Amino acid sequence: TELKAKRLLPIPIPLPPLAEQRRIVTRIEELAAQIHEAQSLRQQATKEAEALLVSYSRFQFSHPVGNSWRDLRIVDACDAMIDYRGRTPPISEEGIPHITSANIKGGRINWHTSKFVTDETYAVFMTRGIPQPQDVLFTMEAPLAEVGVVPDARKFSLAQRVILLRPKSSILIGDFLAHALSSPAVREDIFSKATATTVRGIASKRLKEVHVPVPSIPEQRRIVAELDALQAVADR
Repeated sequence: TELKAKRLLPIPIPLPPLAEQRRIVTRIEELAAQIHEAQSLRQQATKEAEALLVSYSRFQFSHPVGNSWRDLRIVDACDAMIDYRGRTPPISEEGIPHITSANIKGGRINWHTSKFVTDETYAVFMTRGIPQPQDVLFTMEAPLAEVGVVPDARKFSLAQRVILLRPKSSILIGDFLAHALSSPAVREDIFSKATATTVRGIASKRLKEVHVPVPSIPEQRRIVAELDALQAVADR
């Protein structure tokens, strides 16, 4: 868009006295400084909240209470590891949500997506396993090691870069597994087994060998409740 001078110059502008102009400029600069300060404080608070969550998570998972904690490989802690890599369904403009690695971030699944599959595609494509409540979605690459827990029995299809972990319900709950996978020590284990190519990723055979701490179910529920409460405070 272009505005020629002959059209710009005739446009009237409000012109108060010089003293009023100076007062307005001073006030605008004061407000700009306050906005900048507020933005800086918000950024600082965000960083401090994230640091607090990491610190608390590190403490919880590195200081087991009692002797009920076990150190298990993911393959031994899960009933199934469902991987849809190597298969890409045809995408539709509406229908059943298609969840990609971009939908999983910060321990949450973003269900708002522009990618869908039809009922027919879902029936043909999702033959390796249907997601269930408390299954954990884990991104294998781009980005690596983001997690989210399936909250209910809703239908959705899985993209190639996401693997589904189904914990053994007798020893492990999905919410706890997700927190464990996000804990500093377990993430270090994950990234130590990852490939360092153009895109950081991990093979499923290596993910199976990652170790996770597994306490009793009541202890898992306690830790999940405390971490979720702390996350809620951080979000506010």
